[in-house]
Amino acid sequence: MTSLFTSLRPHILFIGLLVFYFIIRCFYLDAVPRWDAASYWDALKVATESTKAAQNWDDFYLTLKRDYNAFGHTSMGYYGILVLGQLIDFPNLFILNITNILLACLSIYCFYKILLWFFPDNRNRTEVLLATAAYAFNPLFFGCSIFLNTDFPVQVFFTAAFASLLYGRYLLFGIASFFMIFSKETGALFYGALGLGIGIPALFSFLRNPKHFFTIGPNYLFPGTHTPIIGDYKYWRALGRVLCLITPGIILIAYMMIRKGEVWAAESSLGWNSEGWNTFGFRGEIVLARLSQTFILNFHWICSLLLIVLFFIGIGRKIEAGTLFKSSSNRKLWAKLGLYIAFFLFVAFNVTYMTFILPRYVVAAGFFLIFCLLIVLNYSINSTRKRQAILATILVLFGIQTFKTVDPVSKLVFGSAPFSDNTILQIDGQYQAVGNGFVYNSEYTAVDKLFNIMQKTIKMNDNTVLYMWHRDWWFPWLRNGVYVDRKSFERTIDWRDGFSYNFVNIDDISANPKPQTAYYIYMPWLSKMSNEQEELALVRQHYSVGPLQVVGYMGYKIHIYQLTLLPQVH
Repeated sequence: MTSLFTSLRPHILFIGLLVFYFIIRCFYLDAVPRWDAASYWDALKVATESTKAAQNWDDFYLTLKRDYNAFGHTSMGYYGILVLGQLIDFPNLFILNITNILLACLSIYCFYKILLWFFPDNRNRTEVLLATAAYAFNPLFFGCSIFLNTDFPVQVFFTAAFASLLYGRYLLFGIASFFMIFSKETGALFYGALGLGIGIPALFSFLRNPKHFFTIGPNYLFPGTHTPIIGDYKYWRALGRVLCLITPGIILIAYMMIRKGEVWAAESSLGWNSEGWNTFGFRGEIVLARLSQTFILNFHWICSLLLIVLFFIGIGRKIEAGTLFKSSSNRKLWAKLGLYIAFFLFVAFNVTYMTFILPRYVVAAGFFLIFCLLIVLNYSINSTRKRQAILATILVLFGIQTFKTVDPVSKLVFGSAPFSDNTILQIDGQYQAVGNGFVYNSEYTAVDKLFNIMQKTIKMNDNTVLYMWHRDWWFPWLRNGVYVDRKSFERTIDWRDGFSYNFVNIDDISANPKPQTAYYIYMPWLSKMSNEQEELALVRQHYSVGPLQVVGYMGYKIHIYQLTLLPQVH
């Protein structure tokens, strides 16, 4: 892409925004993986250890095929980046988290460049900056950037690939597309959408004038290219561009052949079965959940309403002016096509694929909604100040929701639960992996702080037993690859001077043998699933319960009860 820093002065505010974002994100450098992230870290740990143990190319190839594709996902590209970091120092939480911060900054930079391509006029610079800030502090994007997962990097490399395409940097497009595809399967969906965005106008151009197409080529065939593809350029350069565009797809096809047609290696086939799992189908509760997460969650409902209203206002004005089917720029028209196709396929895939309803699956929603909103704002509202005011309002609402749940519509639609002095959403249900529904903004990181304080309060050791609420996969996703540091008592991924948790399901408290002393831990953020008084009544059948100890962090609290085994239970 054209360098942003050829001239600093026009972009000084954006540079300030990027620095500000980087500083804010650095406050989360101590975030330890949990839930899905703990499982992904466990997979990364295996990949790193296997890489270090590889003696030759055959060993490394086996490791790459077996361990870099976490849980069968096409994650070898993203995991390759993460493993490189861990090879510097393993295990290292700082390197793990700083990698995602830098990737987030890359995505913000590319989003800014995308908007500048569509709105190069200096009169739109403030709107572009506000929209970029809204993207950076979109609650779901911000939260997922903290949480180790494979959906976030797809979003990062999608913005990088599209920006590279717009600015005619085809080698960068090929590289970004490779990492997009090989972060998760949905990357292939976005790659296909961008391919259609190129192919459809190329087809129209060819059908309209085949001779002109082959001798000169339209400027919008490859968006951002102002010079003919064939003619003034040498054929090898034209061929090089085409190779850059198609190579990621060729690699994907080769990968699928190795996997015998499986896009997601964890499944044997992908068919249509509305009652199945990890298949395509149409199930009302999943469709409703995914649409709600895309168009309502985290003040997205405001963006969605504005898009609908302003779209029809803009259409009405174009009809009145007689310019409905006219475009000031073919290049911009066709460049938008790839994004519109990607948005459509993104929504269609998410509402028809039968799997969990994790919010991170729709992390790209913020990108599409903000981009489309800026488009409709500029053809429906003539006043620059009104457009800026709308974008500034959205930025403020996003910014608040990123750190504290305040969206009343999200609370109404998804349901909420009191978390001590605060309120969080409970995006949980039959099709939800427990815990991961909390990752819709950054508020879930308070859990780490509370666990650290709790562990210091009771001075945990290898033998400390914790009775806690336990359903589904809660414990494994809380502790996989995570330990307690012997000196600081804080959660860590470094096992060299740490010990594992001794969690016991509260429902298994009747089992023998029992420890002489233990602790019952109540987590208020699970208040819709875990009942403190009922669980305490169960505990009192076997233990003498000490006084309540409450530890807190910025209004978030956790309850601790020390337990002593009753004599008659021996």
